[in-house]
Amino acid sequence: MGWNYLWLELGILHHIYDNRRGEGMGWYSSATTIAMALGPVMGIWVTDSYSYNTLCLFAILLSIAALIFASSVKTPYQNKTKQEIRKLNLNSGLFFLVLAASLALSRPLSGK
Repeated sequence: MGWNYLWLELGILHHIYDNRRGEGMGWYSSATTIAMALGPVMGIWVTDSYSYNTLCLFAILLSIAALIFASSVKTPYQNKTKQEIRKLNLNSGLFFLVLAASLALSRPLSGK
């Protein structure tokens, strides 16, 4: 699940204009926070009021709606230079290095 979230976030980040990246990531973070707050509430409400089959059907319908909305997004092609691609690779490498180090340090402390 975490990998899916990472690739989704990188895909969204790629489609945001450079001069509006802060605003775009703010909207994305707000939407993610709202979804994490409302998702469990809606799931419990659907399973209490109906059934797990209805919950699965509801999730499938929401996924189809999300695919339709996502396919309607049109963004112009942004040609990235080799220097920008190298910078992105360096930043992602640094990200995964810090992630691995933090996991290596936190796992023994948490007991997992």
